[in-house]
Amino acid sequence: MENITCYLCGIVFGCPDNWVNNRRDRHDTFYCPNGHSQYFAGKSESEKLKDEVETRKKQLLNAEERLKEVWKRVDHQERRARAYRGKFYSIKERLNGRA
Repeated sequence: MENITCYLCGIVFGCPDNWVNNRRDRHDTFYCPNGHSQYFAGKSESEKLKDEVETRKKQLLNAEERLKEVWKRVDHQERRARAYRGKFYSIKERLNGRA
């Protein structure tokens, strides 16, 4: 049983846990014993967890994209280094051939 306090009259009344969880998940309207209409407006635990999962998925996708960009830059720099090495050795060979 979970105790609920009416936002309007302040009466405290008990409801079964599964009933309360159902109302929280679906945001259904219910009434206090004095007839005041109310509902759980805040996000339920399952909604909060779903939001957290979505946030983590987006973070993971962003990290994967950043990683792809880093690998592209690494590959580009490795190709540049190979090209410069080739130029260096060809110049070295020409100098050694003249000496």
